[in-house]
Amino acid sequence: MEYFPLLELPEDLQAMVVERVARNSFQDLYRLRASSRSMKALAEMRRVYHYFDVLSFPWGLIMPSQLLKTCYAENNPSTIYVKGVQFFYSYDEQDYGLSLLKRAADAGYERAVYTHAMTQAIFYGDAQYFRRIPRATVDRVGKLVRDAKWGWGLWHTDEFRQIKAMFTSTYVPSFYLCQCANVVDRQCLCLWHIDVTKDDNMCERCFWIKEISLFFRDFEPISLFRDTTDAGYERAVYTHAMTRAIFWGEGKYLSRIPIESLDRIGKLVRSVKWCWGLWQISAAIFRMALFISHILPKFYSCQCGNPVERDCPCLWHIDVTKDDNMCPHCLWLKEIGLFLREFEPVSLYRDTRKW
Repeated sequence: MEYFPLLELPEDLQAMVVERVARNSFQDLYRLRASSRSMKALAEMRRVYHYFDVLSFPWGLIMPSQLLKTCYAENNPSTIYVKGVQFFYSYDEQDYGLSLLKRAADAGYERAVYTHAMTQAIFYGDAQYFRRIPRATVDRVGKLVRDAKWGWGLWHTDEFRQIKAMFTSTYVPSFYLCQCANVVDRQCLCLWHIDVTKDDNMCERCFWIKEISLFFRDFEPISLFRDTTDAGYERAVYTHAMTRAIFWGEGKYLSRIPIESLDRIGKLVRSVKWCWGLWQISAAIFRMALFISHILPKFYSCQCGNPVERDCPCLWHIDVTKDDNMCPHCLWLKEIGLFLREFEPVSLYRDTRKW
């Protein structure tokens, strides 16, 4: 079989081939890019970034933040989708998040079509968007959306959990009571068995109840991209915020750290003690002494969070003095105190100035 040389095609057709390859696979695009100078030039055109599916980026590789930003600037549907999911489901900016999901869905991105339809049905009771999802592809696309569990987790909002509880108590029992298809009797009428209770011959209503239930059960607003507004490295976000608060007295950067992940990220940063130790500079030691003498007593004097009385109001007991019900002010005082107590400028890399 003879192969038609790609380079003999007109340039506009070559560009179309590159765009199709970009849509299908990052790996194939980079192979094509390495095949010739002309292919490399075509692959580096900005309009190619519109066709990437960032959710198919190879696992184990770090996606450059500039790639995300360029894709978003080129109206890439997959980056619009990722941002829409995070803003709607995690940041509770529903109007903006929904508009992003709709943009991605209108562009034909199938994950967005599915998630937008689910979002409209769950939060707004509008089921008309289900018609945009071919029933033959619902199972495949639904699994793609629900199985996206890369990287770090973000919690659902309270509203989502409330609607989930209402749906489970109101609609799920009707699914089990309906005698369509071949029903397997269940003792527990819950979400956990809903996908293995009936065969594919169920009625239309039960079909969508099952699909919405699976969305409630398995969907998590998590992503390989911790924050699509900045594509920030979470340890750096935490350390930068602490540094600004301690050295410059600027607390505004603390708001960039999600409260639900504060404890986890803080432990990650403070526990880094590989290889060699580097001494803190005198300014850091001075700030620590200032914090202990002027700020720390406020933490111990505040009566929030069921405080345990301490004879020594110092840094050593700050993490076991109050429970999780402390006020926001004391929460951040505790976190800064732990940072001052445990953080060390140590690294696996002896001196990065030589890089």
